[in-house]
Amino acid sequence: MSDKYNKEEESVLQKIQNQTGCLLLVIGVAMLAFVLTDLLSSRTGIFGGGPSANAVGEINGESVSYTEYDNRYKTTLLRAQQNNPGLEINAQMQESFKQQAWNSIVQEKLVQREYNDLGLTVSGAELEDITLGANTHPQLQQAFKNPETNQFDKAALSKFLREDIQTNPDAKEQWIIFENELTKQIVTEKYTQLLELSYYVTELEARHAIFEEQAVRGVNVVGLNYATIADSTISVSDAEIKAYLNDHKAEYEQEASRDIEYVKLNVIATAEDTASAAKYITDIKPRFEKSEDDSSFVSINNSETPFDPSYLPRGKFSSDVEDDIFNADNGEVLGPYLNSGVYSLFKVVDVKQDSISSVRASHILFRANSGDTLQALADARKALADIRAGRADFAELAKEKNVDASRNQGGDLGWLRKESFNAPKKFIDEAKRTPVGGYFIVKTKQGAQLGKVTGAPTRKTVQVAQMSVRVDASTETDRAVYRQAGELLSAISTEEGTFEEIVERNKFTKGVAKNINEKDRRVSGIDNGNIVARWLFADDTEEGDVSDILEFDNMYVIARVSKVREEGMPDIEDVREKIEPLVRDQKKAEKLRPQVEEAIAKAEGATALAKELNTVVTPVPDLNYRDGNIPYVGQDEKLVGAAFGTKIGERTDVLTGKNGVYVIFVEREAEIKFPDDLTEKQVELREQKTQTLAPAVEQALVDLGNVKDQRYKFY
Repeated sequence: MSDKYNKEEESVLQKIQNQTGCLLLVIGVAMLAFVLTDLLSSRTGIFGGGPSANAVGEINGESVSYTEYDNRYKTTLLRAQQNNPGLEINAQMQESFKQQAWNSIVQEKLVQREYNDLGLTVSGAELEDITLGANTHPQLQQAFKNPETNQFDKAALSKFLREDIQTNPDAKEQWIIFENELTKQIVTEKYTQLLELSYYVTELEARHAIFEEQAVRGVNVVGLNYATIADSTISVSDAEIKAYLNDHKAEYEQEASRDIEYVKLNVIATAEDTASAAKYITDIKPRFEKSEDDSSFVSINNSETPFDPSYLPRGKFSSDVEDDIFNADNGEVLGPYLNSGVYSLFKVVDVKQDSISSVRASHILFRANSGDTLQALADARKALADIRAGRADFAELAKEKNVDASRNQGGDLGWLRKESFNAPKKFIDEAKRTPVGGYFIVKTKQGAQLGKVTGAPTRKTVQVAQMSVRVDASTETDRAVYRQAGELLSAISTEEGTFEEIVERNKFTKGVAKNINEKDRRVSGIDNGNIVARWLFADDTEEGDVSDILEFDNMYVIARVSKVREEGMPDIEDVREKIEPLVRDQKKAEKLRPQVEEAIAKAEGATALAKELNTVVTPVPDLNYRDGNIPYVGQDEKLVGAAFGTKIGERTDVLTGKNGVYVIFVEREAEIKFPDDLTEKQVELREQKTQTLAPAVEQALVDLGNVKDQRYKFY
């Protein structure tokens, strides 16, 4: 961006944003986030724009048109660029802004209606109060500070509102935007406060919470595990699985989803492509050496790495190039270097001396066991003596002693500065006082560190222009892979055999992705699931269908629909693996329960019952109510609940658990101490609940609103 724009006077909206650190366009799904208005579109209102054939989704039965969403996304993107001059929008940020735009529409169509139904508004009197009244909003106080006193200048705010915006249309429009956003924030805060104030914790709830925290009982467990009956002796029919499924519908209801099997054909640069990139970077080197405007040069020539005007110290470059850069003269061009598929030239533009020095060092950490720092220091001194005498190797000791990433680098910590987080300040200070190749020992919170200086302290920093070109597959390479995909697709259409057999016959590897749905379009092994979903959820795509060639960045995919699941109850085969063991255990319980009931009728006490059943007593001296786990029995809340619902000195009835049939004998319990005043516990529980109340209510509104996100059809 030119200096002309950098020198322009900031708008009031920019002042407010810069002073408060608030980027009004960047919003999240949280209840307290600002909800954007579509100020740059048709201004038909937040509920404008009826159902559209080109819908990107549906909210509460109302269609969201492509135009409405696209306008919101573009507005979000434009405002972000306006409020952050020079911001480079990469693909990841684009996805983030797309999601923000969608979230804002969802909030408006669901949450805003709640506000309207409750009559939550901001009156003119309230707006007056938070602007020119007695309670000016903190954002305005920050934006309208007197530069000399650094105090809020209400007169400047008054002048802006009464005079400036009347003569400056742009300022007026920006103020309207800010006022709308502020109004929405205040209404959101009112709604949140309303939710929080509506929640109350009773004394009974407080007593129960204390009981859950403290309740411990000593019990003896006697029973027969299902494992005592071999699975092979119990058959489970489809009718029994279906009956179980019908009895537990709520647990197994499913969303519509689909499975695919697929083949990826990656477009990988060939040796010829690598040679072409190497030739390009080599040919451009002489022009780079002669360039007088290096920033423009890397920009005009589409360098993978934009020009960075910063002066960088040691440690900011990759190890294969850093020494060369810091030993180079001004104007010298180094390279080309190949790193992670990118050829790069580095030109040293300028050199400066920083106020902070850097030093390179390695370390070995000697931990203080049980806090014995003196022993750690003694161990470090002994190790140093062994290293100097040739009896030990520094790098090997580092690998043995260190627990950080340096253990596999001979203890190397890289170049350290005073703000470095991977070494204590005293270690860095001592390293700067030690000559290259010298050793030192410092005492630390963890014990002791033996250090070795491997690079002399330096204040040198460099400004470097980097001209980079990625080794990409050529058009010819891309076409060759596409032809392969076409041949494979033809084979799948004409040859005998399953998808997997044909794929393997043609020497490709099959991938599998399961449970893909319209909400969660992630496909294992493929970055952009939207492209797959666009085909997978098309109206005419059915189970067994094979896709055309799906095109991705540097990849082609051919997929087959291996399974279609409709919304509602699953097919038996889809849940057989989950339900069959449960039904088998039920049938085992039917066999074991009579044995335990017969034995308990003859026995008094845990020992006698165990003898009758030819098993052992499992003592549990400290069964915790909250834990829900019984040693040697497993996680079983039903059994734990029965144990705590039985009086001391008595036993439970015969219980059918998750892993067997049991009787629990309750022997004793720990005393539970309830405070005389439960107010503190009530306040604690209320605070815990209200922290998650607003997001939970918002999620409930989204669930009830039946939000369908189908943006993948267009993006």
